[in-house]
Amino acid sequence: MLRYLRTHLNFLSLLCIVLAFLGQKSVASNSPAVECFHDQAVQLGLMKPSASIEFGPHSLEAAQGMSLRFDQLKGLRQISTDNAIAWCRELGLADETLKAFWPTKTGPKFEYIFSRSLNSGQQLVIQNAILFAFTYFKSLDVELAGTVKVIASSDLEELSQNLIDNSQYSISRAKAISIINRQCRGRGLGGFNAPGMIIICFNPRYNWRQAQVNLRMLLAHEMSHEIQRQMTGYRPIGIESQDEFLDEVGPLWLVEGSAIAFQFKALLPYVDVNEHISVFRSDVGGYSGEKLAQLTYSDATSDRDFPNYAALAGHLLASRADGHRGFLNYWKLLAREDWQSAFTNAFGLSPAAFYQEFQ
Repeated sequence: MLRYLRTHLNFLSLLCIVLAFLGQKSVASNSPAVECFHDQAVQLGLMKPSASIEFGPHSLEAAQGMSLRFDQLKGLRQISTDNAIAWCRELGLADETLKAFWPTKTGPKFEYIFSRSLNSGQQLVIQNAILFAFTYFKSLDVELAGTVKVIASSDLEELSQNLIDNSQYSISRAKAISIINRQCRGRGLGGFNAPGMIIICFNPRYNWRQAQVNLRMLLAHEMSHEIQRQMTGYRPIGIESQDEFLDEVGPLWLVEGSAIAFQFKALLPYVDVNEHISVFRSDVGGYSGEKLAQLTYSDATSDRDFPNYAALAGHLLASRADGHRGFLNYWKLLAREDWQSAFTNAFGLSPAAFYQEFQ
């Protein structure tokens, strides 16, 4: 299991893709999430049916009206084209009738974009793994408002073009090729999450006899990243400051640690989290809370112990009172406040206290 963790999962799966999009154009102002929000506003009588579907001042005005009407929306970061997905989702949770406008209600939950190089049997294995991950998170009462595009191929050039064609954000061909090469080249199986997408890449000689377990683990991991994005917003597009990124997305060790904790729980539901903690503790001679605190930004992955540090931290947080649901509580709060405040309120101790306990 640990060998799989070290060799098959790319621990830049969220951060490097987010950073790769920095400086690119923002999401389309009439994206599915924005359209969802506008349709919900019309349903609530806060926007005229004839109003522009483009995001604008009328969108901000409608959001203010919604915040006054629903206590559940209080504190949500000001609506933008980037976090409209979070508003769309939370409105549906606040009022069941507004779920009808979720992209997953007006269209499919998952849109599969498969290469012709994958035969029907291989495509079915991927779909079953997606269903496995979806079913696991559904057991935690997680509901997806936004459709997720699942793109899979063994052809890196094809993947690059599909990334360009399906991204909600403008991305150059050179950048797309760079991302795909970094995530996929030289791997038997690789994958990553970008806003509204899960991209899966296979080496043409990949041994499909290992696919069921490996794909389930990979997709539970990437699905958790997508859920965090849908709960907090498809940010931080346009964020120029690492500190601003940190406040809205959280430290890299926590982004990856939560995904690792979820993937292990999904694949091994009856194994106590403390058993995982014992295994990860034995895999490294000793852990340092001071070092964990430094594994925050993109350079954290250059540390050879980063995978084990992230995994242990994730499992330690999952062993607290709320279990793995603690991460969901944290993401809900992260849509409203900076990561340190969200962490303290979700897990019952400050990051500083957690670093002191981490050893």
